[in-house]
Amino acid sequence: MENHMTARELQAFLHANIPATAALSLSVVDITPDSLILSAPHAPNRNHKNTVFGGSTALGATVCGWALVHLNCPQAGGNIVIQSGETRYPAPARGDLLLCADSP
Repeated sequence: MENHMTARELQAFLHANIPATAALSLSVVDITPDSLILSAPHAPNRNHKNTVFGGSTALGATVCGWALVHLNCPQAGGNIVIQSGETRYPAPARGDLLLCADSP
């Protein structure tokens, strides 16, 4: 059973239920049954070196994965827990982020 939320509805849901997504200005760019793309602007996610704060990157990636599961498993009623994650930072991010999750 698929959830048929629009990008606007998902963004409103995330901002209302995961306040950090609003504080970091995460927005939903695109939803398909198999993928989700979020964006995060540089300005509210920057650190003292004017690069994207690693915690913002990790949070965005986690939310992207969580939201894709939420969209595709509405029977879970939002009771989804990301149990582990790994983030590598091969180079500083100096601009806006695009965060993508694909269903396996």
